[in-house]
Amino acid sequence: NLTAPDQCMACPLGHYCGRGISEPSPCPVGYRMPAVGAASVESCIPCSPGSHQPHEGRADCVACGAGKFRTEIGASDCDACPKGGYCPDAGAASVLVFRECSAGSYNPHTGNQSNASCLACPPGKANPLPGSSDSSTCKPCLPGSHAPDEGTDSCGLCALGKFQSDYGQTVCDDCTPG
Repeated sequence: NLTAPDQCMACPLGHYCGRGISEPSPCPVGYRMPAVGAASVESCIPCSPGSHQPHEGRADCVACGAGKFRTEIGASDCDACPKGGYCPDAGAASVLVFRECSAGSYNPHTGNQSNASCLACPPGKANPLPGSSDSSTCKPCLPGSHAPDEGTDSCGLCALGKFQSDYGQTVCDDCTPG
């Protein structure tokens, strides 16, 4: 029922309006439209790597949070950081932000954002491999060695005059005289 072009309204943010359309159409998930007046779905801009948009009809994309990343454009969600470490940076466009848990620890969970997610091997066990994702990488110390502290990357040999005949020990015993 419009009688003049100046009665038309600009297509709103996050939407596009084809010729002769009475209702705006939302840009799809993974896309944004930060300006008014978009004429087609091709005008919608895909979210860049490191960001996503889970909703239709939005003006902006959302940065992936710490513990997540996204490598593709036009994403509707972000991927969780893998096991064995953590991703501390928000807006990560690559798994290259991944930081491995140090030797002597492991992380069995995905999507972590700090080294607090790395669990230390218990006393009496050691793990020489950084980036481990399973507690089974923490191996008991062999006889003749020990690991007195948690988070140890290697077992220490018993000192002269000391011994240990069991696996997974935290101390070495004194040799008896004779």
